[in-house]
Amino acid sequence: MQVLSAQAVSELEKSAIKQGFSALDFMEKAGYGIALAIKEFILKHPLINHIVLLCGKGNNGGDAYVAGCYLLNYGYSVSSIQLESLENCSELCKKNALRFENLGGTISQQIQFDSNQLLIDGLFGTGFKGKIQEPYTKLIEKANQSHAPILSIDIPSGLNGSTGEINGLAIRANETICLGFPKTGFFLQQGWNVVGQLKFVDFGLPLNVFSKGNASFVLLTKSFIKNLLPKLVRNRHKYQAGYVMGLAGSRSMPGAALLPSLAALRAGSGMVHLLYPEDMRCELNNSPYELIKTPYALGDTQKVLQELQKAKAIFVGPGLGLTQPIDHLLRSCLPHLNAACVLDADALTLYTKTPFLLPKRTIFTPHTGEMQKLLQEASHLILNENILKKMSAICRAT
Repeated sequence: MQVLSAQAVSELEKSAIKQGFSALDFMEKAGYGIALAIKEFILKHPLINHIVLLCGKGNNGGDAYVAGCYLLNYGYSVSSIQLESLENCSELCKKNALRFENLGGTISQQIQFDSNQLLIDGLFGTGFKGKIQEPYTKLIEKANQSHAPILSIDIPSGLNGSTGEINGLAIRANETICLGFPKTGFFLQQGWNVVGQLKFVDFGLPLNVFSKGNASFVLLTKSFIKNLLPKLVRNRHKYQAGYVMGLAGSRSMPGAALLPSLAALRAGSGMVHLLYPEDMRCELNNSPYELIKTPYALGDTQKVLQELQKAKAIFVGPGLGLTQPIDHLLRSCLPHLNAACVLDADALTLYTKTPFLLPKRTIFTPHTGEMQKLLQEASHLILNENILKKMSAICRAT
């Protein structure tokens, strides 16, 4: 799934409207999808007895009112807090607020919450920048302090949809009902702390505008990953289910070797084999029963290489340490491997200091600090310029 900046999403919507699509129809479809997401949330939280819409003066508030209309028709108790006069609201917000009132919904300026309510954040959309001002500061503070669950429409109010910045305060959502595309700000800086769980609603953007999205990143969803996994053959045996080998760990960091080993087992690998320093034997006493373990001596490069060449996939680096013998071991073994290889942690650090040849199918898994070190040595790496720009953007944003 494409991840777009707030500006890119806005441009897509404008492009669609120029093609003849209706903003009113978009809002109607969005509101319907939001209402269904709210129904689903309430089914999981049966103690909720009332829904409160927190509505701003823009189209985010209009989305909330459309959802409120559907929820009233479903038989829920729904009211709204609208701090701005409807005369100051966008036309679509005003139109759907009046529709909400005609269906029996109540609109008030009184801020009062209890923990058995469900709050729907429709205050500010993805176009918000800057700092929350009164009268919304008090409303957001009280909503966050209420202990009532909060669902945000498209984005938690107060969060910058492109950068993930929060200047002052923002809604802390239990769930964000994302319209169309996830926004880059969800995953950068402070964004991930306030978006909660992500739910996605299709509000009718035409397929022919998707390619114009200029996606900054791609979000790996369960449905996408599921299609990449091999089909399970029920009568297969362990030798047919993949042979993973790890070169990881040291006496002071045995857990760093055990975590990826256990992950490989849980992911369905038929065999997982860990190569570990011979002085680490006692630290592995509580390792999973299924894990094959072979000690090695730092000077026995040939033995390590022979073992690694048996595997279909390899992970290298977690907890290895940064000593000269380890550096020599990696430089001696990795250039001669053909298996898929994941390079992580200490192996990445050693590679960054002085790069060496790697297997053709190698994946780097750096955290932000390791990424910055890699970029500083980018002249040694064969990387697409656009990838480098995106990697640099991640580092700056985080």
